[in-house]
Amino acid sequence: MIQTISVAELKELRANTIEHLLIDVREQDEYDAGHIDGSILIPMGELRAKIDDVAKQKDQLIVLHCAAGRRSALSAEELQDMGYTNVKSLEGGFQAWY
Repeated sequence: MIQTISVAELKELRANTIEHLLIDVREQDEYDAGHIDGSILIPMGELRAKIDDVAKQKDQLIVLHCAAGRRSALSAEELQDMGYTNVKSLEGGFQAWY
């Protein structure tokens, strides 16, 4: 089951400096047009190959987002299948952030 996080919950995490990875799974052009400060760009198609470079522990909190939520939900499912245990998809994605 995919866990989600609301924009308000993510803002609270960031305000309280709770350690987490914020990964943007959109494409480079989308990221260049605007992104959440502190997010790491790893396009959905590259996630499986690159996640180990940034996520050193399988239980660390990883928040994924895309434009509206579909790609991040699919990516969260993929990471769970890879053994990551604390993955959340941002409800509404980047569109909900702003």
